[in-house]
Amino acid sequence: MALDYRTYEEAKAKFKWSERWALFDGTKDNFNIATECIDRHPKNNTAIRIKFEDGRSEMYSFGEMSRWTSQYANLLDTLGIEQGNRIAILLQPSIEFYVSMFGIFKTFIVS
Repeated sequence: MALDYRTYEEAKAKFKWSERWALFDGTKDNFNIATECIDRHPKNNTAIRIKFEDGRSEMYSFGEMSRWTSQYANLLDTLGIEQGNRIAILLQPSIEFYVSMFGIFKTFIVS
């Protein structure tokens, strides 16, 4: 596989931008960052770990994130949100923030 470098120095010396697509399931003409970051990973693995100021933490799996972001994307579609519309998210870093962000990304698949 391309990008199989042993050191950072080796990567700096040998990297070619044309290799970057070897990392993704999508292509430059059909690419969705939510799919690459959420949907293509094993469902039971940890996707998001949020650590709070009080020391507690929450962990969410790729399966949970995939389901929730798809539900959010479907809600946006039901509401008539289309590519080109502006959407604002005003949330502290939280599971709601990440679901909203990746759900928005998932809504507008480049094809």
